[in-house]
Amino acid sequence: MTSQQRIVPVAILEGIGCGGCAREALAALNLLGVHSVRPVLVEAPAHADVLLLCGAFPPALRETVHRLSEGLSTPWRCIRLGDCADEALWETEQRVPGCPPNPEEIFRALTETEASAEGGQEG
Repeated sequence: MTSQQRIVPVAILEGIGCGGCAREALAALNLLGVHSVRPVLVEAPAHADVLLLCGAFPPALRETVHRLSEGLSTPWRCIRLGDCADEALWETEQRVPGCPPNPEEIFRALTETEASAEGGQEG
């Protein structure tokens, strides 16, 4: 990790699906290189700045995720992964399509989300 990288705590929440999106999300978190963002997986969503939503979230799961989001520190961001994630849970979330989505595209979404959170400036 370079001194210019910003660590971004990320939690993966799995809905209903094949598990491919979560697998690719883990691969995306392991992409290394010269980037200003270094995503790090956290076990508890309460410790995350970014939620990666994998798969479909039917009404009962949506309610649970909304309750969970109430305990998150602000600001936090959300990225929906995969073709199953067809229904938005929040207005501000970003979506990465694919079945499953490409890890590079997931990493790019994380980087873009963090850049916008920093006022358009990465790092």
